[in-house]
Amino acid sequence: MSDSNPNSILSHGERVVAELLADGLSTEEIAATRDVSHEEVEKSIDRIYEKTERALVTLAESPFTTEVGVKNEETRANVVKAFDDDSEGGSSKRADL
Repeated sequence: MSDSNPNSILSHGERVVAELLADGLSTEEIAATRDVSHEEVEKSIDRIYEKTERALVTLAESPFTTEVGVKNEETRANVVKAFDDDSEGGSSKRADL
């Protein structure tokens, strides 16, 4: 779990939280699973959200977005899947904060 992409800008702990959110766990369940406070989980979610926003802005501004996306089919497929999941109503994970 959570070490699937060493190029991720998320820390190991943030990747764990992101995966648990994707699995449908609540912030309380994540806190219990990780043996941390609810506040710590909320802070991790905030950092994940902020990093996601920054990453999307970077993608929009970078002259290399197309080049990198074309070269790495797995990355491109993961990004497309993430947008597809969100468009199906699947991914506003901040709703339970």
